[in-house]
Formats: sequence, structure tokens, C-alpha cells
Amino acid sequence: MNGEKNYFGLFFVILAILQTASGHNCYHGWAPYKSHCYYLSTTEVTLKEALEACYNMRADLLEVKDRMEERWLELQFKIRGYVHGVWLGYSDLLQENQFLTISNAEPLNYKHWNSGEPSNTNGREHCVGYSMGTKNWNDCYCTGKLNYVCKK
Repeated sequence: MNGEKNYFGLFFVILAILQTASGHNCYHGWAPYKSHCYYLSTTEVTLKEALEACYNMRADLLEVKDRMEERWLELQFKIRGYVHGVWLGYSDLLQENQFLTISNAEPLNYKHWNSGEPSNTNGREHCVGYSMGTKNWNDCYCTGKLNYVCKK
């Protein structure tokens, strides 16, 4: 228990430094990282609901730019107790196995697929989620329910 207290104390010090160093003002309830603000959901929803929520907040569904950002996000997911995973703003609905950003239909510059993924199970996995179990990406059914992150 004492080690846990030290861990969380250290985390909050680091978080405070990151918030100050980012120089970016985010709305209450949004977490700053570098030049962006992130809204991390408290509920699991379908991809459609996640996209609507982010649109209503004038933000995009999470598109991960690099490994450092993904590692910071992994810590945020763990702190919030995410169990299943998190929607990512990518899809191959336009052309099978050609994953593009949902926000502007651009090819992915960074990928972190789990081994054997994307698999397109039953020919119906066209959306992308970050898996809490493997800490990698997986193509998945768009109708499933995951947490989501809005980014602006």
C-alpha cells in the first residue's frame, strides 16, 4: 500500500509538470499533452456514439501520432480503470485493409497492431480499437462498446 501511495504521488507530480510544460490551456475535464487536449470518457459506447460525442465537443476521435503519445495515453487509460479498450479514429470501410483516419481519410502514419491484426474476423471488422489486454491495436466490430477519447 505504501508503494502504491508513492507511485500515485509521483504520478501527480509528473502530471503537474506536464500540464505546466505543455503551455496549452485545456477546458476543465480535458487533459493536456504537448499541444493537444484530450477528453477521456467515463463510459463505453459504440463507435457512432463516440464520433457524435467528439463532434459535439468540436474534437476528433483519437488518432495516435506516435509511440510517446500512445504511452502517455496508456497511463491515462490505466488511471481511469478502462477495462476493454478505446476507440481509435481509423476505419477501412472504404477499402478493405486500407485503414484511413476518420477525420480526413488520410493514411495512418503510425500503427501499433497486435500480432495477427488486422484480421477482419467474419469480414465485418472495419473499425479500430486499442486493446487494454494486449496494449496494441485490433480491428473490431464498429457496433461494439469501448471507451473513447476526443482530441483537439
